[in-house]
Amino acid sequence: PPPVRIEEAPDNARRIFASVDIRAHVEDVWDVLTDYGALTAVVPNLTENDVLMPLECGGARLWQVGRSTWRILGWPIHFK
Repeated sequence: PPPVRIEEAPDNARRIFASVDIRAHVEDVWDVLTDYGALTAVVPNLTENDVLMPLECGGARLWQVGRSTWRILGWPIHFK
């Protein structure tokens, strides 16, 4: 599995860092990753994705909610 690092951020937020190997041109990958309004189509388990504010530097402030399901004692437990 790819390495993942999680850091606490202000206002009860988290910064999540992960890596993955992708066999595609850098420009194509960058175009997908910076199409902020369409990230739910390419990010698994991302259930909510709202562009709160485009940034002048080229990024955006996003509101995102992910979903995960774990099985505990055979019962599915859902997390958001």
